[in-house]
Amino acid sequence: MIKFEETVTSRQALLPTLFVEFITMTKEHCLFHELRMLPTKGSTRAVLADELFPGSAWYHHGVLRLQAKAPAAQAVNVPTVTSEKTRAIESFTEFAQKKIEEAPEAKIIFPGGEVALQEGAGVGRKITLDKLVEKPSWATPQVKVVFYGETSKLSSNATESDQRANELLDKMIAAMRLESGAVVSLLTSDEGLAFDELISGLYHCKPQFVVSLGAIATNTILGRKEKLTRVHGQFFPIKIQHESESCQVNLMPLFHPDFLLINPNMKRTAWIDLQKIMSELGISIA
Repeated sequence: MIKFEETVTSRQALLPTLFVEFITMTKEHCLFHELRMLPTKGSTRAVLADELFPGSAWYHHGVLRLQAKAPAAQAVNVPTVTSEKTRAIESFTEFAQKKIEEAPEAKIIFPGGEVALQEGAGVGRKITLDKLVEKPSWATPQVKVVFYGETSKLSSNATESDQRANELLDKMIAAMRLESGAVVSLLTSDEGLAFDELISGLYHCKPQFVVSLGAIATNTILGRKEKLTRVHGQFFPIKIQHESESCQVNLMPLFHPDFLLINPNMKRTAWIDLQKIMSELGISIA
């Protein structure tokens, strides 16, 4: 074993020789790695390193202590800072949304201007029931989809519905592959489209969707005028409130069967709209 003199001069004289050995030792690995692998006692190389770097912070902190595990990184939750302007806008948006749903014309008028619903926007409506009418016979817990609209006007006889429109609607419903009892079709010739009965029935059975057939049925439920060409296939949340309890149904406007018979090229569009409901219900479209 080489004996080292405890002098600075002797260590400096040995530096070239020592580093040649270290360089040979680190052909495929870095110097730090090889130094960390040195036995702490009983090794010529360990003694060599200790003699070469006694008291060196580089050796003791950079080599000997590198084997210690670094402290695990801690996630720091940085609080989100919301500006006064952002809070004001969010508060106004929430207020406007609520008031627009309650406004008959989807418009809030105030001194100096107005806030109106953009045409085609998916804003629904809140309907408050002062009293419930008698529960309709069709309002069962199994109902998931309710089709609502006028009877066909294609027939020359006003007292009879056009059979072609009824058959087309039946085919559309059958193609959706809904479970037995999960769908109800309400077609009425009444001027008010039996609106009170519909809303009370929806409140009782709480279906997931109501499909409004045509512009009249759509505007009746939404309580405002909308162009069906702009809103068909969209979902509008309809909240029904009675005393302290409420439920929500998604309204989807659809072209009336009469319109589809007159414009058969729009049947594909109507089918694509119905597929959105199927997707929401987990029914395969293939």
